[in-house]
Amino acid sequence: MNRFKLFTIYLALGALVLSFDADAQKLPFGKKNDDTTTNDDEETGLSKFGGKMKSKVKNFNPMKAVGKLAGNLLTSTTDDLSTLSLQVQFMQNLYPSEAETVETEYFGFWEAGTDMCGINFLKKEGIGMSKIDGTVSMDGNVLEHVANGFYGGPVAANSKSHTLTVETVTGDKATLTAEAVEPIEIISVNGVPRGEAADVNLEKDLVLELKHPQGGTEDFYVSILSKVMGVRTFNDIGFFKSVDKIVIPKEAFDHSVYNMKFEEGSNYILVQRISEKVVDLPGVGASQVISGALDWSPITISGKQTSLVSNSIKGKNYARVSKNLDDGFHIEANKPNAFYGPPLSEPKKLAIASFVVRATELKQQQVTTRTSSSTVGNVKTTTTTTTTKTRQFPEVPEVFWDQLVNEFYAKFEKALLTELNVELMPIEQTMKSPMYQNLFAVEDTVSEEIVVKPYKGCKLLLPTTFGEFWENRSSTFPNDKPEVRLLKELGVDGMVSVTVDCAMAWEDGALSPRFSYRIDGPTNGYKVGPTTYANGLITGPGKGLKETSKNTDYIVDQLNQVMNVDRLIELFQQSLQELKADEQGKGYEKIWALK
Repeated sequence: MNRFKLFTIYLALGALVLSFDADAQKLPFGKKNDDTTTNDDEETGLSKFGGKMKSKVKNFNPMKAVGKLAGNLLTSTTDDLSTLSLQVQFMQNLYPSEAETVETEYFGFWEAGTDMCGINFLKKEGIGMSKIDGTVSMDGNVLEHVANGFYGGPVAANSKSHTLTVETVTGDKATLTAEAVEPIEIISVNGVPRGEAADVNLEKDLVLELKHPQGGTEDFYVSILSKVMGVRTFNDIGFFKSVDKIVIPKEAFDHSVYNMKFEEGSNYILVQRISEKVVDLPGVGASQVISGALDWSPITISGKQTSLVSNSIKGKNYARVSKNLDDGFHIEANKPNAFYGPPLSEPKKLAIASFVVRATELKQQQVTTRTSSSTVGNVKTTTTTTTTKTRQFPEVPEVFWDQLVNEFYAKFEKALLTELNVELMPIEQTMKSPMYQNLFAVEDTVSEEIVVKPYKGCKLLLPTTFGEFWENRSSTFPNDKPEVRLLKELGVDGMVSVTVDCAMAWEDGALSPRFSYRIDGPTNGYKVGPTTYANGLITGPGKGLKETSKNTDYIVDQLNQVMNVDRLIELFQQSLQELKADEQGKGYEKIWALK
């Protein structure tokens, strides 16, 4: 979902995100029936800790109710495992229920220090979750469906592994095993020992001392509680390489996974050591096993923080370029915050994966109607005249369209290498990848009304219409998404996609361009991916047929001018230059240096 911010999913769907969105899944279990109410001002001591945190009134919350309803509507039943993405999660050392996250409130049993394990069934294509027409079991014990395609529950503390098996009524079967990971332990927060409420000032760097036993799991999340419209969750501020001591730059607070304000005053900090494994199973759409070890400590949040709306409007926490130019062109280039968007200095090797040029509305009609009346004696006569005007772009042999696209691509490739210090894999090599063959294809077309020209028959990776967006929708986990799998198969750090849409102007036949580009990157942990180095859209006028015919006798040169190709390339370079400049001072480099 690039890219739709995950906090809006919480607002719209509440607890549904726990099993719907791979960017927010944490294992829930056992629905909770809790009619308890408490005084909003009453303070309750936190289990095992000296700090205190206000206990909240558990009244009806419309956002959570909407979430439950939406979850039910998006959950269907299937007996076909080939249509699903299976996601096993095994989490050790749960945080206290006093944190009152949406997980602990919406689902049942939750006790600090215990473990839990379960499996989510996500639709590989399309949006939604699935119940299984068959049986789901863990370690030989049959599991009941909890909610929204999730089966699971509490398991014995310090257990080493759990095996989950699903078998449908039609005989489809899959087995996945989750192994425990090495524990993680907080030693201190800003110099304050674990268990004591440390002050975390959002205007200062955060210092964590940790204990990471040696092993194969080297990465971990750091999270702090956030709350918006009654929905509270742990909000990741980063995914980092395991070290004994880490200094997290203050800018990371402006680059959280949900882009929400942190709850001021009493709060928790949570660290989560993660191991992720993608497993290929015959007859299964996709499968993933996530194992995690958690630790936590109370903190007190202080310091100034801006609202979500302010961040979005002012662009405080993400790089953005937006400007209108005197010649009628407009540049809009941006990238998400650093959780979703690595700095443009990060990639060392890129692959061009898509370059498609389309011209539409090449044959147009305008219909005008004129009515006149006259009266002779007592007889009134009304005359209606309908006039139809037709304009059509000159017929251009296909060989010239092919040459135009070839030259356009060569100019783009040169501009990209000029602005980014990268090695570039040519599109011809990208297209040889087996994974590439599964991507969205467009038909090479030349007709009276439309021209569609994918460079050398490449796929369309950057949809620009609603139908194309809808075709690409999926609820699968990030590491199963086609772009991510292609990156891994090619062994590159990012993938470049370009779609140029041109529409003929009625007045002069100019092909007014909309130049869209995107540079995708790898996942950031198991929750987010593909990341985005840059998004861009450049729009403006083309040049008229009469004007360009005076400048050249060569058809391809005239097409270049009609589409204003050279100006597009110039502004593409300008957009990257200004986007790189706007990254500076916003923490992108500091945050990604810790990975």
